[in-house]
Amino acid sequence: MGIRAPILDGNVKRVLARFTAQEGYPGEPKVAKQLWATAERFTPHSRVNNYTQAMMDLGATLCTRSKPSCLLCPLERSCEAHMLGLETRYPIPKPRKTVPQKRTLMPMLANEDGAILLYRRPSSGLWGGLWSLPELDDFDDLQHLATQHALQLGEHHELPGLIHTFSHFQLSIEPWLVKVRESADHVAEADWLWYNLATPPRLGLAAPVKKLLKHAADVLNAGESS
Repeated sequence: MGIRAPILDGNVKRVLARFTAQEGYPGEPKVAKQLWATAERFTPHSRVNNYTQAMMDLGATLCTRSKPSCLLCPLERSCEAHMLGLETRYPIPKPRKTVPQKRTLMPMLANEDGAILLYRRPSSGLWGGLWSLPELDDFDDLQHLATQHALQLGEHHELPGLIHTFSHFQLSIEPWLVKVRESADHVAEADWLWYNLATPPRLGLAAPVKKLLKHAADVLNAGESS
């Protein structure tokens, strides 16, 4: 007869989750507890070994992870997932981990020669030591940046946004192309330079910055030819 004890391996878990249309990811403690209770309820008091083997075989051969053979399954008429036409929905898959979202505004300040102002990021941290565009929390901060570099702001417009994915978060970049005029007596600051789009210098650039600079070059060239 065998000792009466419920079993809940991967195959049995899948059968029971479909048979009862069990909501929730089975890896969650609350859902696992419910499935154990279901397994306990259906485990017979006699011929336990036969039942256990049959459930494991059912999950391995018919109630498979993908493309279950419901028409051949002896539980077809009683299976809640099948009656709902949602066999492949169960068991509920593991929820995707929520990726934190961050936002930044990147102004591309273009001088009269069509060069873009870049700065070298600190050696430690994100994009350490690479050249990048300035980052602002808000467009209202642009005037402060212009004053810092003795620039006069001119025509500006927003370009299509860019999303860059890191291992631990997603960065939503809002790029703006801003035409500026330089003050003749301004002394260039260390770790800042004008990046010539026509004859770009060899610099280590952050990946999304490369894309944005290319887009800026296309926009500026289109403006010159129009």
